[in-house]
Amino acid sequence: MSLLDIPDVFIGSTDDGHTFVILNRPIRDADRLLTDAGFLPREHHGRRLHLLPPGIAQDVHERAGVAMYGLLAHTHDLVDLSWTTRWSPDQPAGGPTCTSRSGTARLP
Repeated sequence: MSLLDIPDVFIGSTDDGHTFVILNRPIRDADRLLTDAGFLPREHHGRRLHLLPPGIAQDVHERAGVAMYGLLAHTHDLVDLSWTTRWSPDQPAGGPTCTSRSGTARLP
């Protein structure tokens, strides 16, 4: 077991509602899968990432789901810590949360 475990695919979100995907190893067809789902390729601090602009919660959830499903055909080493992908018809659209040892708080 290594001291640091870095997933092949990391999915996160920014506090302003962008969803991003970082690939930590080359994955066949990943660029096509992500761009077909609406993600835009970008360079950030020398790393390539794919960015999905903010949108309607259900649409972002579905687009990210399509991309994740396609990537899972190539790797199961995927971590999704994005709050923007957590849409449900039974719950209102959420926002970012911040968790610490003292508890969880919803950010404005």
